[in-house]
Amino acid sequence: MTEKEYQLQQTRVMKFYCRLPEYFLEDARIFEGEIAVSTGPIAYEQRQSLRYEAISEGMPWGKLWDSAWIHLAGEFPESWKDREVIFQLNVGGEGLLFDAQGVPFYSITNTSSLVRHYRKEYVQFGSCTTPGKFELWLEAAANGLFGREEDPDYPDQHGDFGSIRKLRYGLFRREVWALALDLEVLMSLLHFPHTAGDFGFPETPAFPEGSAREKQLMRILSRAVDCFAGNPENATVARAILAEALQTPALASAMTVTAIGHAHIDTGWLWPVRESVRKAARTFASQLMLMERYPDYVFGASQPQHYLFIKENYPALYEKIKQRVAEGRWELQGGMWVECDCNLASGEAIIRQFLHGKNFFRDEFGIEVKNLWLPDVFGYSAALPQIIRKCGCDRFLTQKLSWNQSNKFPHHCFRWIGIDGTSILSFFPPEDNYNATLVPEMLNYGVNNFSENDTIPEIISLFGIGDGGGGPKEEYLERGIRCANLEGCPKVRFGRADEFLERLGKYEKELPAWHGELYLELHRGTLTTQAEVKRNNRRCEEMLIAVEKLYAGRDLKEYPARELDRLWKLLLLNQFHDILPGSSIAPVYERTRKEHQDILESCAKLMAALKDKSDCMTFVNTLGTPYHGLVKVPGKEGWLPLTLAPHESRTLHTFDSENIVCLREDRVLENEFLRAEFSMAGELVSLIEKSSNREMLSAPANVLKLYHDRPNANDAWDIDSFYVNEELADAVWCTKITPAKSGSLWSELTLEFAIGDSTLRQTVRLAKGAKELIFATTVNWQEEHRLLRVEFPTSIHNGKANFDIQYGFLERPIHRNTSWEEAKFEVCQHQYCDLADSAGGLALLNDCKYGVSVHENIIGMSLLRAPTYPDKTADRGEHEFTYALMPHTGDFREAGVREAAASLNRPPLMIAGGLKAWKLPVKLETFSGSVVLEVVKKAEKEDALVVRCVERHGRFGRCEIHFDAPYRTITECDMLEWNPVGKAMKSGAEVSFRPFEIKTFLIK
Repeated sequence: MTEKEYQLQQTRVMKFYCRLPEYFLEDARIFEGEIAVSTGPIAYEQRQSLRYEAISEGMPWGKLWDSAWIHLAGEFPESWKDREVIFQLNVGGEGLLFDAQGVPFYSITNTSSLVRHYRKEYVQFGSCTTPGKFELWLEAAANGLFGREEDPDYPDQHGDFGSIRKLRYGLFRREVWALALDLEVLMSLLHFPHTAGDFGFPETPAFPEGSAREKQLMRILSRAVDCFAGNPENATVARAILAEALQTPALASAMTVTAIGHAHIDTGWLWPVRESVRKAARTFASQLMLMERYPDYVFGASQPQHYLFIKENYPALYEKIKQRVAEGRWELQGGMWVECDCNLASGEAIIRQFLHGKNFFRDEFGIEVKNLWLPDVFGYSAALPQIIRKCGCDRFLTQKLSWNQSNKFPHHCFRWIGIDGTSILSFFPPEDNYNATLVPEMLNYGVNNFSENDTIPEIISLFGIGDGGGGPKEEYLERGIRCANLEGCPKVRFGRADEFLERLGKYEKELPAWHGELYLELHRGTLTTQAEVKRNNRRCEEMLIAVEKLYAGRDLKEYPARELDRLWKLLLLNQFHDILPGSSIAPVYERTRKEHQDILESCAKLMAALKDKSDCMTFVNTLGTPYHGLVKVPGKEGWLPLTLAPHESRTLHTFDSENIVCLREDRVLENEFLRAEFSMAGELVSLIEKSSNREMLSAPANVLKLYHDRPNANDAWDIDSFYVNEELADAVWCTKITPAKSGSLWSELTLEFAIGDSTLRQTVRLAKGAKELIFATTVNWQEEHRLLRVEFPTSIHNGKANFDIQYGFLERPIHRNTSWEEAKFEVCQHQYCDLADSAGGLALLNDCKYGVSVHENIIGMSLLRAPTYPDKTADRGEHEFTYALMPHTGDFREAGVREAAASLNRPPLMIAGGLKAWKLPVKLETFSGSVVLEVVKKAEKEDALVVRCVERHGRFGRCEIHFDAPYRTITECDMLEWNPVGKAMKSGAEVSFRPFEIKTFLIK
């Protein structure tokens, strides 16, 4: 066979394959139907109350996000008895079929402009056992698999929603369908252009180009086409010809692929959260049907929140899931409530993801999940390994780092070691995909790409269509069956992910190690986009912990456990990895804002419920560290200086906040620790730490810079490195400086700026006794595709800086020596970053900003973005945020940088009317000063206190834990409060901590 003959036959086979769906239906008929359209979902039980009208193929029925109930009627003739029936349904959106009892049983997905093979419109109904009339109910949604699927930067990508395209049923020519699958597998072995273009993975042919085996297979394919000869009755004979190739076994040395059915469902993204409820139902219903047809098939799904959606909205479906879980056919995956963002969520919030997630799986199914399942999260904090381990998991799976923009991550199976030294066995599926397809070419790519294929003889494949695509289709399972033992590809077997991950343990000692964070070299803009959501998320995190401590200081009979459980779960849902990062559509954030407001208002009500009726005000410091700063008293002018010990409450009966005593006609703020001078341009031109008489700046600082912000792709997600070359130099100017107000308690200077079409106002404040210069900022932001940053050139030279992360800090290089360091031009911080040398340094504190860069001597922080996709109004409007500069001598830990940042983020609770007697029954006496009492709450399952302590300085620490009656014993336990660690101790017991260790105790 010459090269030209080969190409001729290849084209012929491919065109034949594409024609085969025309033969799937025999004796095709059109459904009679009627439809009732609504703007939102209507429950199955209420569908009959709607107004219906007749429909037919070609009829438009709704606009984006509309819903509909479609009633379909047909008739099976007597000649169809005991023959297989198939439906072809395409309603221009997603759909879910219900049986006569109102239980969902199969889904369709008709629009996906991105990947054609994601579409699903054939429903294999089964045998016609009872000829005669029948009817169906279909719930439809006028949206694509990926929501709207329309990016304004790419207008050619769009979906055709809400249009009736196919309403047909007929006899199922299973042999023709099977012939198409036989061809598909063999075409993939030969790397047909069709397979690569449709499935979207790198070229990985099974046989060398021009090899004898390649030509032999092409001849077999061509003979099958000859035999079919345009007659579907010849499909069986054509398949017999192909069987010659499909029955040739794999090499004895071929690797094994454990294939697990999967459907990654984003809790909110390019569709509202309400649609995720139905996406979960569509997916889960379809997989239950497939399990009936394929006895070896195993499906898995993560996120307890999704199971709760099903339990609350589709109880009969939920009971079927529980049955399959009990049989081992349905795998519960991942310990978190949702697959949450792991850059922005606080350490305690991540622990609560596990606490609520694993409790749900245990309570509902009697199963403890032992893995963390996060295929799609945008980077992983170096604090995670310890949290994963102490929440009862010892395996971690993701694939997201395969998306790296610059550097290829060197491992797929490795030991991930966190800041405290905890090691977690981690696996990245080497197909670089969590929507795998089980075609030979993709399987071959996976085993060849697997970095540890010289040590480990198997990989895992997460196959199926996520985000409402219904998970795997029948076609995917059929491919897996054909590839079970096939020449030219690895051996495929269906199995469970947890068993695969457990088998990896025997190789653990041979695996490489990776220390520190798993930084994704992409999606850096998610540290900044949707700033209001990020601010409110942090406020909610801090407030919930504070209210828990408030009630822990009272009789536990008063503890609002049910309400706090509800509020935590609202927060955890909104920490999903496309919600909190800012990469969702506007309707998602409309809900998030309401739920954040619900949390904050509900916490305020819980606080108010404890107030006394006296004419006073109580301030409660819920931090495990001292609070020192100014507080604003409602209804009073000026500020009140306040210093509180850890967990101290103070009731005040008078509020003599000092008035301003003079106006100074200069631009200097000064107290006993700092002297700050501003220029007429509103820049900070000098910042002197007075005890050392050190100038902290090398050039004007607090410089606001505006950049053109147009990433190459992924508008809301990305900041590309070239943004620094596109500064809009004349877009920022100071419009007004109000001279410093000075009193004996504080000084203030007001700066006002015009920034493009926006305005920014800063009140720069320095309090008596304070070591921080505060920048309280409000912005009216009206930009589009702009990035606002603030920069602080320092006089400090060092090769590294420290960044606050969850329950610890991370030291990062701040030079650009290698491509790995170049890629980290924007990194994540939580409440502070610190740049220092041996004499001292400068810390930048913040109350809601996460994106930061420290390059050589310049600290820069991203303040606001203005993307237009997927939310065209993202970030426009009013914003409030505060940051602070804190010069210090010596080490930042002894200087109290973390404590100052904590005070900025969680000021004392203010309870008007006073607080009935309050005293936290737990006290920490620390010998190293580095162990902090972070959490005190009621235990989840019993009347006991849970106490969480953290070593914050990265050093060995010791403390004593004291507690009051009626509490008698304290026992260390895991973070889930399930399992004790060691023996019970009495009050005053001394406890040792490793660097950055988090310890949880149960006090009974």
